[in-house]
Amino acid sequence: MKKILAFSGGNRKQSINKALAAYAVGQASKASGEVIDLVDYEAPIYNQDLEEEQGIPQAIVSLQEKLDEADAYIIALPEHNGLPPAAFKNTIDWLSRHKQGFFGQKPILLLSASPGKFGGANALSAVEGLFKWWGGEVIGKFSIGEYHAKIDESGALKDEESVEALRGLVESIQNKIEVVDA
Repeated sequence: MKKILAFSGGNRKQSINKALAAYAVGQASKASGEVIDLVDYEAPIYNQDLEEEQGIPQAIVSLQEKLDEADAYIIALPEHNGLPPAAFKNTIDWLSRHKQGFFGQKPILLLSASPGKFGGANALSAVEGLFKWWGGEVIGKFSIGEYHAKIDESGALKDEESVEALRGLVESIQNKIEVVDA
């Protein structure tokens, strides 16, 4: 069975983006899903001098192994001042030093959730075009604003329009990895 790896680009313990990534991968019916936390793969702030002195952190090597095992990715990016958070940028910096094209030419679904009106759409727009440099193919994006008003007590989306849109995107990524295998 194909595998979709899901994670948030942030490092907050109670991240709504982590919850959204987990919810999205849970909608997959034709692929297995795994949710990881970037906190488990933390590395010092990237610095070329540090890299030359100490090499690539083991956490980044381990994260790359996880990325290599997956057939597709669901990445939910928080928005900090219109951009993805520093934790995501730092992880990308280290991964790119370890392996060019570290997403392995695999499909990616980009998500963002925010308590604000625009749902983190600026963060998605800021990085969407960069994924091809990192070896990823963005096949869809989804942002949801006013997140807390659109989920139920269990954390599931209750806004029918959002549920259907996200379901369709998850179906698309599943179809994409099935076609690649055919």
